[in-house]
Amino acid sequence: MLLIYTVQVFLWVLLAFGLFLAIRASHVTFIGHGDPCLDIGGIYICYIILISYIEMILAQVRTWWWRKSVFYIGWVVTFIIATAETILELIIGNTCFKCSNNLPMYYVSLVLCGAIIALYTFYSVYIDEKIMRC
Repeated sequence: MLLIYTVQVFLWVLLAFGLFLAIRASHVTFIGHGDPCLDIGGIYICYIILISYIEMILAQVRTWWWRKSVFYIGWVVTFIIATAETILELIIGNTCFKCSNNLPMYYVSLVLCGAIIALYTFYSVYIDEKIMRC
């Protein structure tokens, strides 16, 4: 039981950290201070990432029957953008918003996506198994 609570806490910490980074990037882009995020059709990618992290957090807060779908939609969008931006950064270079230590933000986002899906999968399998026993 302690393991599942630990996994849940780490999941919340990672989601909160991802949300913080998305808010920070969105804020910097919005006020026009520093390098803005890339845009797709006039919509900045960091705004899309922000919405995706909000979706993942809402899926943890609410108990809708379709909450897994909401989580996975948010995660897939974040993962696709993080993967595409990481590939662009490796091929072209200097395309991503940078953290304070000059690390491209999408590298961090890609690692967060991997950790989040691993923890969420473990947690949701445990919860589904617990529900089926009742």
